Amino acid sequence: MTSTDLLPILAGGGAVAGLASLLGAWWQRRRYRADAHLIEAQALATEEETKDAHWERQVRTLTEHIIEPLREEIGGLRAEVRQLRAEVDVVRTRYWRAITHIRTLIAWAGALGHAPEELPPSPPEISADI
Repeated sequence: MTSTDLLPILAGGGAVAGLASLLGAWWQRRRYRADAHLIEAQALATEEETKDAHWERQVRTLTEHIIEPLREEIGGLRAEVRQLRAEVDVVRTRYWRAITHIRTLIAWAGALGHAPEELPPSPPEISADI
């Protein structure tokens, strides 16, 4: 084989090598783009995780320092309201029993012949109920 016979073979080999080089460059470029997209996606995910962690800390702080103390205070106030309602019920019951007893005493005094004006005047706060 002569050098002129090898020329087409070498030219064909050069073309294959050139094509292989182009394919390699294309593949490498595609790989770089994929890596760049992956890095960008990871950065966005990390940023979102950072934002999520930030908001979790904010919610935790809000819960620990504001919401929980308010819940405890509300629980205490509810207990106090229950106690006050019970006390008001007791006082209301005693009040109306006392009014009923006073009415009975006034009726009894009238049955004994005492005129209403002879009795001591009732306090103005309860006179309407008697």
